[in-house]
Amino acid sequence: ADGDVVLSDVGAYPGPSLFCTISGGGGKARWEGSTASLVLSLCDSAELEAFTDHMFVFSVTNPDARQDSPSVSIEATGGLMPVGMPVGKDSMVKDTTSAVSNIVGGGEVLWVIVRDFTTSEIAQTSPIASAANEIRITLVGSQEFKAEVSFTITGLVESIIDTATAVGDVLTINVTESGSVVTDFFCTDAAGT
Repeated sequence: ADGDVVLSDVGAYPGPSLFCTISGGGGKARWEGSTASLVLSLCDSAELEAFTDHMFVFSVTNPDARQDSPSVSIEATGGLMPVGMPVGKDSMVKDTTSAVSNIVGGGEVLWVIVRDFTTSEIAQTSPIASAANEIRITLVGSQEFKAEVSFTITGLVESIIDTATAVGDVLTINVTESGSVVTDFFCTDAAGT
């Protein structure tokens, strides 16, 4: 849907107060839903100074499905255009290196990921009744998960914990990463036990 978008300051940089919308009030831009465009119109007597950083932010809600970062461009039209001002669209430079939410490249505009697993497989070493059995889990995340994240695997009905490899109801788990066994990968409390 179309509508006005509130622009907010970034530190002491000039920005939001330069722009107005037809519906009135400075510090706003016009959102055109049909073209997914943000229209920034300079207020009467306002001027975007040359060789000066102008910064502002506005809020959106990301889609609920993963998507690649789209191509984003900017162009200037109407008003008293400076001599030599390009008429065509200029591609905007996107931040592809910053880590946002612990995700490298997470600053790339409207690149959206879903917190899930690209692979989540489970297998066993024995189907024989009353036999010892090893459950093997394979997980590949769509992003890097940091310390203190917990994964819960449900539905393991009628399984009996091997008391030789458990303390209470806590299993000892060996994790293999790139062919090598990794120790101290999972913990059951903040003390690391």
